Amino acid sequence: MTLTPSLELRFATNTLELSLGGAVQDLDKMLAAHVVSTQEDVPMHRTYLRLIGDGVELVFQDKRLTTVFLYLTKGPENCGIFSGSTDTLDRQVLDKADEREFSDVLEAKGYEPSKRTYPFSVDWLNDVIRIRLEKRSSDCLVMIDDGSIIR
Repeated sequence: MTLTPSLELRFATNTLELSLGGAVQDLDKMLAAHVVSTQEDVPMHRTYLRLIGDGVELVFQDKRLTTVFLYLTKGPENCGIFSGSTDTLDRQVLDKADEREFSDVLEAKGYEPSKRTYPFSVDWLNDVIRIRLEKRSSDCLVMIDDGSIIR
């Protein structure tokens, strides 16, 4: 099992190295190559950073990265579609968005299926990361977080 909460988002022009639990200010230099929209949810202590046109949304709770959304179909508002890859999921797997292929790739990398099941999604976990493929009607996304909600 992988013991690091780090992940890479690979774009055509750059790579973002993210760490779940990492501080929002640590991303300033890395995000310079992207157009970023920021939304604050003060009552919930959350910050949402949307990479405009890149299909990525980063969610911070108390200024620490908790969740990464990769929109495989049109994301909310002007977020766009994620056309890159990650260090765990290559472009072919993301393009197909097939539950079986998604599961096979993650199982081969040491992830285990969640004991909990949810409609419209498939969850795989290692010791520190959950990766979810979620498909609802014509919307499809990959969500990456620490899986604490379902552990």
